[in-house]
Amino acid sequence: MRIVRRIALVVIVSVLLIVGSVRICSQQLKRTAERVVHVSYELSIRDHAPTLGDLRQQFGTELKQADPCTASGCKYEVTLSNRAFARLHLYPYAAISSSFWVKDDAVQENVVELWTANHEGRMIGAYVDAKYCKECSGFDVDPCDGPIASFASGSVRIGSASRIEEKRAAFALNPSCLTSFRGCASIADLGPALWRGSASGAVQCTAAEQR
Repeated sequence: MRIVRRIALVVIVSVLLIVGSVRICSQQLKRTAERVVHVSYELSIRDHAPTLGDLRQQFGTELKQADPCTASGCKYEVTLSNRAFARLHLYPYAAISSSFWVKDDAVQENVVELWTANHEGRMIGAYVDAKYCKECSGFDVDPCDGPIASFASGSVRIGSASRIEEKRAAFALNPSCLTSFRGCASIADLGPALWRGSASGAVQCTAAEQR
């Protein structure tokens, strides 16, 4: 009887440790993903283009150079995913990355991408393309015409001269998709400031509300 109780106690303690570890790691992953998006947004609202030194100061060793530099510049990126959790079937697979194109030590472009697998097993994504130049402006959301299929992917393009409200909406991605048991079903979940889900399951663009 004592042996059974001891085994039961070991099992309970083991389960609690596993649950606690999953929760801690999930919270850390979510905080890191939130920081990647926030830093990208903060860089976009500066009055000058960020430099490679700024990127290294913000991201440290998380910033990687995936490929060798070319005559047109160098690409640096920060990438996170919940692959380990997805393999354990705890969360649907999701990943987020922020990549920077740098030339002559100045950032020319920043692309932030958020991808996930929805409940149908389809990969859906939303990405922000921020251009850095004095003449770069605009707020172009795609798709943004009529009802949108729930499995569509979406994008938004902005620039240095875009309004701060537009930049805020563009970078309002949802890092919680990496640590959601139910996952994110549509671009309305990935970019809730740009698209809204409807009762019919379709998605509606809300970009006009940001203008």
